[in-house]
Amino acid sequence: MMEMQPGTTALSRFDMHEGSAGTSATRESGSLPFDLGPQSSGEEMRLLKLAGTLLARSRDMQNRIAAIETASQTCRCAKIVSDSVLDILEKAKVLLFKMKEISDPRGRRVLAGSFNNILAEIDSIVKEGYYDRKNLAMSEDIVITTDDSGSQGFSIAGIDMSSSGLELQPLEGELISNSEIIDRLTKVESAAGDLTAHSYSYDTIAFLLQSRMRFARGMIDILEDGNHQINNSRGGHDAVSQILSEICRTVSQDNDAGGLPKHSAGAEERRSPQAYTKPGASGPGNAAYRHD
Repeated sequence: MMEMQPGTTALSRFDMHEGSAGTSATRESGSLPFDLGPQSSGEEMRLLKLAGTLLARSRDMQNRIAAIETASQTCRCAKIVSDSVLDILEKAKVLLFKMKEISDPRGRRVLAGSFNNILAEIDSIVKEGYYDRKNLAMSEDIVITTDDSGSQGFSIAGIDMSSSGLELQPLEGELISNSEIIDRLTKVESAAGDLTAHSYSYDTIAFLLQSRMRFARGMIDILEDGNHQINNSRGGHDAVSQILSEICRTVSQDNDAGGLPKHSAGAEERRSPQAYTKPGASGPGNAAYRHD
């Protein structure tokens, strides 16, 4: 009896080298790489093909889950960045309103320095908002597929959440005019509106990706359970047994066709050396003379 490792089915053992050309062709055509012979029934063949299909779909979904998880986490990072920048922009609005009320140039320069620090903090947060080398907050895009054909998926567009991307320029100079303050205030409010929309969008996409991932994991459980049931059924067990018998028969025929290995050329020379017999001595009664 063949012993299987825990969690391994007969079908999964045959599909260990799924990246090979033969396995790929088998999966696409729906045929098996072994001939079950005339004794196998159509139901056994159908069950075996179904088990292989279930196993292949399960492995494809497992490969997609990693990409879906990464994209979901990247979206969540982008949402955290946008929410953090939104909080900072609210503080920038309060600061600009206060600056507008102050007529003293020195007081405006102090607040202008605080405004410029706000912009530097925004840039620092955006720079750190990446996940697995992808940063949607720095205009990097993500494209992932979520189905077998590769035609369905998500195309997630990144935006530039940095201060320059939000068109926020620092306040410089000895005299800060009201028009400069109003210009910054207008752009801060516009940037806050855009980030609010993008934050909700990234949150929605992350939710959809998490939902797709839960679906994929549930499907994997069902597909692998189906494969396990088929392999443990009488028909599936008989079909797998015939495949194993066919493999053993083929290997045996190959060994018979190759013949037994020949003895190596120095075999006789490696035999134990005979004792040296003194010349003239003969017969079994004479003692052998060993030459030291």
